Amino acid sequence: MTTRFASLSLALVGVVWMLASCANCTAQTTSTGDDSGLAFDASASSDAGADAAADCPTTCTGTKPFCDPKSHECVQCLPSNDTCPGPTYCNAMNQCVAGCKTNADCTQGDGGALACCGHACVDTTSSAAHCGMCGHSCSAGDGGVAACCSSQCVDTNASAANCGGCGHACMAQHVSNATCAMATCGFDTCWPGYGDCDSNKANGCETPTSADPMRCGGCNSVCSRNHISNPTCAASVCNGTCDTGYADCNSNKLIDGCETSTDTDPLHCGSCGTACSNNHIMTPACTQGTCSGACDVGYSDCNLNKAVDGCEVATATDPQNCGGCGNVCSNANITTPTCAAGVCNGACNTGFGDCNNNKLTDGCERALNTLTDCGGCGVACSPANASGATCASLTCNYGACTGTFQDCDNNRGNGCESNKNTDNANCGSCGNRCTGNTACYNGACVSNRVLIAAAELDATLTTLQTQLNGTGAFSVVDVINTQNSTPTVAQMQQYSVVMSWSDYGGGQNEQLFYDNLATYYDGGGRVVLAVFIVGGYPGGAVGRFLQPGNGYMLFNVTQTNNYTSAGAQTLGTVFEPASTLMAGVTTVTDSAGWASNEPLLPGTTVVANWSGGRPMIVRGQAQGRNRVDLNMWPNMGNLGGNAITVIKNALLYQ
Repeated sequence: MTTRFASLSLALVGVVWMLASCANCTAQTTSTGDDSGLAFDASASSDAGADAAADCPTTCTGTKPFCDPKSHECVQCLPSNDTCPGPTYCNAMNQCVAGCKTNADCTQGDGGALACCGHACVDTTSSAAHCGMCGHSCSAGDGGVAACCSSQCVDTNASAANCGGCGHACMAQHVSNATCAMATCGFDTCWPGYGDCDSNKANGCETPTSADPMRCGGCNSVCSRNHISNPTCAASVCNGTCDTGYADCNSNKLIDGCETSTDTDPLHCGSCGTACSNNHIMTPACTQGTCSGACDVGYSDCNLNKAVDGCEVATATDPQNCGGCGNVCSNANITTPTCAAGVCNGACNTGFGDCNNNKLTDGCERALNTLTDCGGCGVACSPANASGATCASLTCNYGACTGTFQDCDNNRGNGCESNKNTDNANCGSCGNRCTGNTACYNGACVSNRVLIAAAELDATLTTLQTQLNGTGAFSVVDVINTQNSTPTVAQMQQYSVVMSWSDYGGGQNEQLFYDNLATYYDGGGRVVLAVFIVGGYPGGAVGRFLQPGNGYMLFNVTQTNNYTSAGAQTLGTVFEPASTLMAGVTTVTDSAGWASNEPLLPGTTVVANWSGGRPMIVRGQAQGRNRVDLNMWPNMGNLGGNAITVIKNALLYQ
């Protein structure tokens, strides 16, 4: 708009100037018939007039007062000597036209234009064709730059100071370097602690990210609340106090907060990086921030630090911690205490013993040279039937035997074990054994002494006693009813053989009696058993003699009251007719037929059985000696035939 108004003004000025000039023109006109109406003062340039006169065929006056030396025609003006009034100039057609000749023509009324370029007033601060100076075009030679801003050619597609247009400076905040690309403001990077959270490059990094837990270190970096009640942000790093029992062990409170349970994690127990030791702990554990976990068998945590060294002490073998921490094995009378399987051990010094089985507390606490502990714990030095007991050099001794006793086994420890008046193996003196059907009585071997010791009616016992005496085979047949008293070993040792059974409720003390009977048998005496004891009556296998595993029995007594009556029975099959047990036996009868149903032990032989098939006479080995039992009730009121001969043969059997 300003340029158009300026051109119109110049045209009007030219017309006025020409009209004014005509007032001073002479009546001379050219013969060319020029009707431009413009008249010029010939005196304006005497040299020009002279030149015109010299070069042109006619005198140049009026509106064409100049002679063009090239065309030799009269013209309005000459560009080489431009006399056109301002703001006009002489063009190539030798005409005065609107336009500037110098910069001075452009100082007024042209919107601040500063230069005359190509006879046009231009603003060289913003003209892309004349940027900074006339003729300096921004359209070429400058990488295609198309704009002039403040007299400088700029690329408004890339200039941060003139992005998209001159003066449109990119003013992005909190950025390291404002940029312009495709006429759009941008930036390289945000300042630390700021972010472009609205995705608007024009306003830069508008959002603080250094202290906001919702945008900590980045627009979308929300601090985790995992076990953090109040997340915080400082210097663009997420922070905040972990909940009790949790810790940030990967140093990343942004992603997962306080991700580790230091109360339960054996790799971070109590604090990050505190890994519970697996030293002799198969499965390390963490309980309330303290390393735990069961110690392997034979190990203990004696320093209460399962984090550093686990179960560091071998309590199975360490005498300083034997079976438990702090259990120091005693060295009382032990030169070298040891520990095995958690129990204190170690050899006692000579003359001492660990009699309370506690080498932890008091070692080998007892001297073994006393009458109560002679050569060993609890080994009493109390020689039987002897006086003057002593314990010296760990050996029990005595002064002399008492009464009728003698020391036949040369064992000073058990004293004088043999009664020379009753000992069948040492009768009257050591080594004098009673043989055959003899027994030791008052220090002499006498023939066939029989003791009937049974729990029975007195009448039944005396009847059997009378009939045995009637056989003439025995020097003595005595009776003891075990319902009333229990024979001692010493009493039984006066007889070469003892016959026993139980009836009518059993004996006074079955346990003691059959214990004594075993001792009597061990001393060389003979034993014959009969019904009902071989049928487990009344209490089964009581006492040492009756128990099958002890090697005395022929019947395997495992039950109680395992016997029955089969009614009247007679002698059945005789398997060993030549046996001394069958001497003089041809017939046997039993009107009651009571017999045991217990099985026989391995190695037992049936000599003869009853007609009903159950054994009558059985024999076998007991403690390496021959023994016989009778599967019959010795009630002579029921038995007949050669029954008394069967009993006699059994009592004489060796």
